[in-house]
Amino acid sequence: MVWCDGMGTGQELSRNLSRSSVLVFKLHMAFAAAQDIVGSVNIYPVMDGMYITSPDRQTIENIIKEAFKLLANDFIQAGGTKNMFMVRGGIAYGPVIHGKDIDPKAFGDYKIETSVKNAILLSPAMVPANKVESLAPPFGIYVDDSAKTSPILVNESDFGFISNLYQWWGKKEDESLKLLVSQLYHQIDFYLQKAKVHSVGMGFPLDRIETHLKLAYEYFGGIKMPNTNPAD
Repeated sequence: MVWCDGMGTGQELSRNLSRSSVLVFKLHMAFAAAQDIVGSVNIYPVMDGMYITSPDRQTIENIIKEAFKLLANDFIQAGGTKNMFMVRGGIAYGPVIHGKDIDPKAFGDYKIETSVKNAILLSPAMVPANKVESLAPPFGIYVDDSAKTSPILVNESDFGFISNLYQWWGKKEDESLKLLVSQLYHQIDFYLQKAKVHSVGMGFPLDRIETHLKLAYEYFGGIKMPNTNPAD
């Protein structure tokens, strides 16, 4: 499963409710659009974030890629730092119980609305997924050890998650995607450098900014801008 949320949304809610509401809905709209592309996943919204589950690792990877592509484009095209919105996520593995699969008879004499029952997710993986999200770089995914060590997540074509940092754009030679990721990294660096200058005004501690810069460099630093002019 994946826990994904917006960075700094809690603080932004106390500063500007209208703007933060737009940012929160951008996140949920991106994953809803990605779900339409990818297909069968379960999404459980939780204020400024969400849990996403699937029994298939490839499906999880696909929805992250599709949603992050949409959010990356929005971040790159944002008109000024005040409209920039960074996200990140954490992946963990464990057994899952979906409320929609629970027989109403299990509640005995207690009555529960179907909409409430269907909105419930129960899994030990929820805790580490939420916890390791804070270790991820901006627009990055951190993989908990539970997802790295589970044999069920390894198939014949690869070795599963071999690093704590999962690069959602993959290794395939997709020039347009490589260009997007390169532009994204440069925009993240631009935003964080601006944040260093306006740290107090933005309520963004300098030590956190430096941490994000270092993580972003490790995560995206190997990405080179594709050659868009064959004549060069």
